[in-house]
Amino acid sequence: MKTYLELVNQVLVAMRESEVSDVTQNNYTKMVGKFVNDAKQQCEDANNWEANLESITLGTIAGIANISLTGYGQRGTIDTVVETTNNNYLRAVSRRRMRDISRGSTTTGILSEYANQGVDSVGDSVITVYPLPVSGQEVEVTGWFRQADLVLNGDTMRIPHRCVVELAIALAVRERGEVSGQMSAEYFEIAKRTLSDAVAYDAAKNDGEDTWYVEGVEKDQWNNNTRGW
Repeated sequence: MKTYLELVNQVLVAMRESEVSDVTQNNYTKMVGKFVNDAKQQCEDANNWEANLESITLGTIAGIANISLTGYGQRGTIDTVVETTNNNYLRAVSRRRMRDISRGSTTTGILSEYANQGVDSVGDSVITVYPLPVSGQEVEVTGWFRQADLVLNGDTMRIPHRCVVELAIALAVRERGEVSGQMSAEYFEIAKRTLSDAVAYDAAKNDGEDTWYVEGVEKDQWNNNTRGW
């Protein structure tokens, strides 16, 4: 994984600038650092990267339906939610459905459903579960959680670095006007191809994620036997 400083220096070299020992060395390097973070965010938003897949275990409060993904902000895309006590996978439902089934309910027990429920007072994403949890229950939330902005020289980036560097270079060239006679449109085209290749490679490594099962029958076999759903 590349550090923030290494990423900034790769962009600086492409811009025919000298490498630095600190991202905040001068105003130009600070601007390049911003381009790196902007490019990172755009590339992260383009794909559910394997590198950002993470499982987090969260405690519940008895009788309280809302659970905050503390420390993760609004950067997550949830894949599964499991009640760990009973190894029970919760079914994702809409907020409207959650309101309908939970309105006025005091039912507690094994958690069966969840819905995204906006953010809390500090900006962390919230999920609502049904029925109400009892004391000691925990949920494991698995999903793709994008990194916060890189800040320190040694901060490392998880996703493939080449697509981020190429897009950061395109952003820097657009600000400057051109580099070695090449206009920003050419660099954006390079960045687009690099990102496309990186997404394809990441998807190829995880093509099994699209295979699911019904009572032990693999999806493709199920469809072949029943002519689809």
